[in-house]
Amino acid sequence: MGHPKVATRKDCIFCKAWRSVRHGFSSHDASSCTALLRSQEPYWSRRAPRPPPRENASSASARTAWSSPRGALSEWCRRHEDAAARTARYAAGSSPRLVLLGDSLLQRLGENASLAERLARGLGGGGGGGALVLAVGGDQTQHVLWRLQHGELSRGMAADPRLHFVLQVGTNNLGNVPRPGPAHSPAETAEGILAVTRYLLRHARGRVLLTAVLPRGDAPRPHLGRAWLCPPRCNSSALARSTFVAAIDEVNRQLAAAAASLGQQYKGRFMLVDCGAPFRNDLAPSAASRCDKCSDGAACAQTVTWRRSCVKEGAARLLERKRGVQEPSQYRWSPVRLDLMPDMVHPNAAGATALARCISDGLNRLASA
Repeated sequence: MGHPKVATRKDCIFCKAWRSVRHGFSSHDASSCTALLRSQEPYWSRRAPRPPPRENASSASARTAWSSPRGALSEWCRRHEDAAARTARYAAGSSPRLVLLGDSLLQRLGENASLAERLARGLGGGGGGGALVLAVGGDQTQHVLWRLQHGELSRGMAADPRLHFVLQVGTNNLGNVPRPGPAHSPAETAEGILAVTRYLLRHARGRVLLTAVLPRGDAPRPHLGRAWLCPPRCNSSALARSTFVAAIDEVNRQLAAAAASLGQQYKGRFMLVDCGAPFRNDLAPSAASRCDKCSDGAACAQTVTWRRSCVKEGAARLLERKRGVQEPSQYRWSPVRLDLMPDMVHPNAAGATALARCISDGLNRLASA
């Protein structure tokens, strides 16, 4: 009979690291995030004996080495500490009545003071003062849930029935192009979004406007060595997806299905709004062949969308010449309007205005419900 395995010091470090992330830190460590950074150091080591545990989209988790590089985690901690300090000072009647919660899409919108003020004014009844921005670029659903449970939903905020939360999150759960690694399925992503929504509705007296996941046009380039892995990014044919389009559509279908029951359960306090219409490129992919007549970087004589598409087409051809590969035609068409989303993920100034207009309309309907 073999001897029982004795846990090494390194094993203990990994056990403590995961427990601290999943169950929270001591009161001493929670304010500084030092414990979080220290707990993830072993996973960033080249000699790490195992990969970091996978984060569950619907269970609160701080960012870990699974979802963040070392530098990004440090910045995330700083932003969380700053947000927790601001929410602790929240006072009904003297603080903004609008909270923007989620990822970089709302972070950028909130950093535009004029748009944030316009959204807040739309609430009426002293709704000025801008917005309280609790959105952090790169966040996934489990990170937003963790932040709410660790100081970003103060007692003052939870007790204020006049507070309006705008929630936009989920696109980062599906993954990103540069890193072909960690990701959640559409079903996991939808459940994570709903977990954050339910937490807000159960623990705060205010109203929640949930926005559907916006369309995006970035995609991997398998011919350049940037392919996604299946699983988790599988389509109905059990092959790796080539775009985010189908995954986002599936997430939004599940959100729409759950919205009806949430609206009944929390009557007058919840609404789902889809702000994706202005950003979708409804022209058929086959029409992109019009740009074949363009020379590198030249502009077609059609719409702004096609002019931008041709610039992208010219850049793709230049890259092909440099690397000696040919880009498949399906990657030359963008499912989003490039005049509103130049990087195919984040709205520019014109796109942010369109997004703010949609959110404002939703807030007005929710406030009058």
